[in-house]
Amino acid sequence: MTVQDNWLANLRALVDELSEGDDKRVGYRAVASASGLSEEYIYQLYEGKPKADGSPRHVGPRAAKAIARAFAEGRPHDWFDQAASTVATRTDTARPEPTPATRPVLNEEAAELTYAGRPSVSKRVRVVGMAKLGDNGWYEELSLVPGMGDGYVDVPTRDPDAYALLVRGDSMHPAIRDGWLVVVEPNSRPAVGEYVAIKLRDGKKMVKELLYYRKDSVALLSVNGERRITLGTDEIELIHAVGFILPPSKWRPDIE
Repeated sequence: MTVQDNWLANLRALVDELSEGDDKRVGYRAVASASGLSEEYIYQLYEGKPKADGSPRHVGPRAAKAIARAFAEGRPHDWFDQAASTVATRTDTARPEPTPATRPVLNEEAAELTYAGRPSVSKRVRVVGMAKLGDNGWYEELSLVPGMGDGYVDVPTRDPDAYALLVRGDSMHPAIRDGWLVVVEPNSRPAVGEYVAIKLRDGKKMVKELLYYRKDSVALLSVNGERRITLGTDEIELIHAVGFILPPSKWRPDIE
């Protein structure tokens, strides 16, 4: 086996280790968040998806270095280069949090270019209310955050109309947890596989994963993966991209 074979085998073992049962998306997100790579890139590698030109997709040197560094605790310094069968799992180790130096990239090829996506300078985004989550991703947007005032979060967004909501409820666990915050970017165009905030013409609101967008219909998946629905575009008033999901520690009061 080559070292690239070992990289791929160790990546797959890592995703399996961090997943919750058969839900591999949890593992994709955990690896992506810690290493600064994109969840889509991790998914494509794990599933063996070929590149657009049909050639095999491999773990590149930069991605290998980022993953190895992010999960180095308790492992040999060259653990990612070794055969996966020789590397001890670390299920007793807490999942690493992303460091300030990491940043998401679209894929390994993009990591070798100058990053031209979101700016590195953070923008203050107001917390305008609370999203009380109900069944299947429906939510009720309340006007104030009880006990917190409004406050703000700092995120690297270019959207001048971005706003944040405090999430209450467990219907979207583990992707969006009770007490966490979501930053919505009304002027961003959501991509397939991303979370979106949707408002229907009858006033109902929900947060879903976007599966596809066609001229006359939109397919969505519940964030917890339990239910898929298809809506006619004539039923939808707006679709806004969810740009960030943040832990409670990122909230700041208006006066510190």
